[in-house]
Amino acid sequence: MYPTEVRRCAARLRRSLRATAVALGGALLVAACGPGATQSTGGPASEPVSDGAPVTTAAPTMPAIRDFADTPCVAFQQITQTGTITDPGLFELSGIAALPDLDDAYVVHNDTGDEPRLYVINSAGETLATWDVIGARAADWEDISIGPTASGETAIFIGDIGDNFQFRSSITVYRIPVPALSDAETVPVEFITLTYPDERADAEALAVDPVTGDIYVITKTRDGPGTVFRAKADTFVDRSEVMLEEVTDLALGEDHLEVTSAAISPTGDLFVLRGYKSVWMWPRTDLDWGATLATQPCEAASPDEMQGEAVTFDRSGTSLITVSEGTNQPVSRVSADS
Repeated sequence: MYPTEVRRCAARLRRSLRATAVALGGALLVAACGPGATQSTGGPASEPVSDGAPVTTAAPTMPAIRDFADTPCVAFQQITQTGTITDPGLFELSGIAALPDLDDAYVVHNDTGDEPRLYVINSAGETLATWDVIGARAADWEDISIGPTASGETAIFIGDIGDNFQFRSSITVYRIPVPALSDAETVPVEFITLTYPDERADAEALAVDPVTGDIYVITKTRDGPGTVFRAKADTFVDRSEVMLEEVTDLALGEDHLEVTSAAISPTGDLFVLRGYKSVWMWPRTDLDWGATLATQPCEAASPDEMQGEAVTFDRSGTSLITVSEGTNQPVSRVSADS
């Protein structure tokens, strides 16, 4: 084995041993509690409320998957430049996400060197709004996503997850309700602190599943195709500390490294990752993305950008929108051949 593979194998073994210990401890606890003990039946989750009546939360269900002639990538092969970003404040765009209730409106942010601030642009590259994010810090913002909270509300998730030199003991995901375009600032943010199970890592890709609300973080490496980690939706409690769960290693091949952005289609049927020179896509095969992302993806068209670090689906889910770091960079649309 190569040294990297040895480290990954050892990490998986440690996690397996920990999981076995937890399961054994749980079994002993149930046995000790006697016949009065109750166990989960695996049905819908219920939470008690003050008047004693339970509130039942419907479990997520598998979304409908679009029927493509071959792979989903056949619908994402035509590249069109739709505009150019000329706002001097947008000098190092690293994340982009489509606003769900506005047509042709995308929330973006800079990488490092900016205040904790979000911008809204259209596909022509025009700036529509600027929001100061109250209560946040901008250590190394790398990606952004829009998805549901555990209570079903729509929110913006900001991934302060970059760590080029792997010196951070934890990373942060911020969450805010979607502001109005006329707002100059957001409400105070909520946030969670995330740690990796075994080692520190660099990551530039974040996606929130619109079906489950789970948060996915994908690592960026130079010695392998990267690893997918997850924080379940119900672990997002403001100011809590959450241990990420390893989902799978990516099957991109050793020539496809350095994942720089992630997005999931608005209906939850497609998962996309991009690198500097490639765009990969998976059609969902299970409610749990782990089984899907462990398989070989197809490749969509990749715009030729200076340093491509941002990708999202448009509001309809039928096109990809990409932007690059740097000043005066193009906005590109990747859609079906016309």
